[in-house]
Formats: sequence, structure tokens, C-alpha cells
Amino acid sequence: MGVYFVHGLISFIEDRDDDSSGPEPPLALGLLWACLLGGSLAITAVSRAHAMYWVKLTGVTLRNIEFAAMFDKVLRLGPDARATCSGGKVVNQVAADAQRFLFVMPSVQNLLLVPVYVIYALTYLWLLLGPASLIGLFFMAGCMYLATTSSVRLKKYQAEKSRHADLRVEAIGEAVSGSEIVKTFGWEEAFEKRILVHRKEEAVEGRQKRQLVA
Repeated sequence: MGVYFVHGLISFIEDRDDDSSGPEPPLALGLLWACLLGGSLAITAVSRAHAMYWVKLTGVTLRNIEFAAMFDKVLRLGPDARATCSGGKVVNQVAADAQRFLFVMPSVQNLLLVPVYVIYALTYLWLLLGPASLIGLFFMAGCMYLATTSSVRLKKYQAEKSRHADLRVEAIGEAVSGSEIVKTFGWEEAFEKRILVHRKEEAVEGRQKRQLVA
């Protein structure tokens, strides 16, 4: 509704400045449009803040539910399962995944509200501009395609960077834990080359990600 009030306020100002349009509209009409605009902005701000509060609360609730279920499963791990994978490793991996609920909930909110905003904006533009508003629709569709493509590529680069980082950390851990064996057999250069290869790939993926963001 804010756009409608802005349009009404602009029309009031234009009518006041136009001497050939007959009698000037009363000042009370302009004050009414200004008050309606301010009220709509205040209501919108309060509504968005309230919605964001519930979105974060829902994300925290879902995260805590997954935490509780995960700890219950970890406590029931048998000796054979603990020998292959420690409980701490499972907790860390699941905790990182559960934390994503806090980041995905705003996207869910946008997924539900953005179509309503787009339909409202396009309808209002059609009433104001007519068929010329289709240019804005095509431009917005192009921007959405570019944003989606960029997001997919960013996720790909981030996944590859994380994979190489894990391999690098794993190689460093093996070298440190078996330092005596490494020194005994002279495997320092082999481990160094292995670590540098993963480090180089990690740097390449990070550079490509920064270039795409820029």
C-alpha cells in the first residue's frame, strides 16, 4: 500500500503546482496522504520485525529438535560403531548441519512472500504503465536467472573448497600423528607435495568464488 500512498502524495503535489488544473486541492488532503504513508511504513516495519522474530524462533526450535534427536542417537551408539566413527565427530557434523536451519528460514520466508510482492508490483505497474511494464518483468526474470546461476556456482565452489580443505587437514593430521614414521622413512617431501596439492586446489576454488562474488 505504500506505493499507492506515494502515488497519491505525488499527484497532490503536482496538482498544487499546476496552475491550469483549476482550484488547488486542500492542504488537508496532502497531510492525509503523508499520514497514511507514514502509518503504512510503520505497520510494515513492525510486521517485518515480528515476522523475522518468528522466523528465527522457528529456526532455533528446529535446530534444538535436531540436536536432541542427534544426542539421543549418539548415546545409543554401540562399541562397534564407536570404533569406526567417534561420537564427537558425529556431533560436530550434525551440529554444523543443524545450524543451517537458522540460515535457511529467512529464505523460506522470502520464498513465501516474494511471489506476493512481485504480483502486487507487476499489477500496479500494469495499471500505471500498461504494456510497457513487461520490460520490467523481462528484466527481473533475467536478474533472477543470473542470481540463481551465480548461487549454484557459488555453492559448487564452496563445496569443492571445503572438500580440499578437509583433505588438506587430514593429510596434515596424518603427518603430525605419524611424524616419527614419516621421518624414519623420509616421507617429508611426499607429504609436503600432497598437502600443497590440496592447498593449491583450495586456493583456486577460493579465487574463483571471490571472482564470481565480485
